[in-house]
Amino acid sequence: MFGFLLDHPQMQDVIDVFPDRQTAFGRFRCMMQAGTHYERNPNPTSVAQQWWEGALYENAYVKRETVWKIKVLNYRPVWICTFQDGWAFTPPGFVALHTTTYPEDPYGPDELTDYVPLRWPEHEVLPFHCVHPVTGRPIVTPPPGRAPRKDQRMG
Repeated sequence: MFGFLLDHPQMQDVIDVFPDRQTAFGRFRCMMQAGTHYERNPNPTSVAQQWWEGALYENAYVKRETVWKIKVLNYRPVWICTFQDGWAFTPPGFVALHTTTYPEDPYGPDELTDYVPLRWPEHEVLPFHCVHPVTGRPIVTPPPGRAPRKDQRMG
């Protein structure tokens, strides 16, 4: 799509193939560079937008005959910030989450969940599909870190 950049380098991947050799789960960390070119919108008052985005993928896969396919693509943004100001000064809702599905949006997903993830400065840990590699026990997910109420804030 002209003037729209979404570069998703993925790292720290953990892939677990189940004993049936037909299903798998994968977890990846993503460090996205994204933005819009100033010519994308011909409105002279529009401004080009660019941002960094950190996220996790926690996907499910299924093997059909000899081909692995994505069954569930679960992209969870963790933080989004401007190039100029960094994450310390990024306004809430800086980049809207995707809300339109295919076919209305030809590039959109098939469906969306109702869940709205917390984003920086609030945060939450996306549950792990796997057990701890050393202990073999489920990984405990800590409670979300939500913004304090006004009466709890420092200063």
